[in-house]
Amino acid sequence: MEHKIIKIENYLLVVSDEKIKEDDYALLNKKTHLEIQKALPSCLKNAFKNAECWNVENEVHEAGNKKIIAHLPLNGVPYLEGVGVLPKIEDDINTRLGEACDLLKELLSESPPPKEFVDNKIKSLKQPKLPIAFECEVKEYGQYDCGVFMKDDEELETITNSEGRTQWVGTYIY
Repeated sequence: MEHKIIKIENYLLVVSDEKIKEDDYALLNKKTHLEIQKALPSCLKNAFKNAECWNVENEVHEAGNKKIIAHLPLNGVPYLEGVGVLPKIEDDINTRLGEACDLLKELLSESPPPKEFVDNKIKSLKQPKLPIAFECEVKEYGQYDCGVFMKDDEELETITNSEGRTQWVGTYIY
């Protein structure tokens, strides 16, 4: 399942049109910029003067605001607690370097692949600075009926990373 990535100053974000609820983080579409804020209950709103929080009773969807469902902090900023985490870009780069080494081995073999294959593989390995999307792996749930798999549901594949955070499994698209 492919998700578009939004780059803001210190985060890569994946957002959704899902309803924004209390304790969710949202990407607010201000007239001049995008801003991350956490939704707090209205009873707490009065306790914060100029706080980076807002009342969930506001009609946040009409202004183009989106629920943040995954993120990757950049430049050492903190994680958004309770929000899914994207894999570190360096992990993806290491995978791509491994693919480049495999291609080099193929080229040096006795029967190298055709030039068109090599050119396409090299293009796929070139990578801009930041990804534009994330292809998340999906687990499908269902049962077999007369030898045919009948899908009941699906969910995004996740792991618990070394920091104890829920991390999406998949690959970046550049």
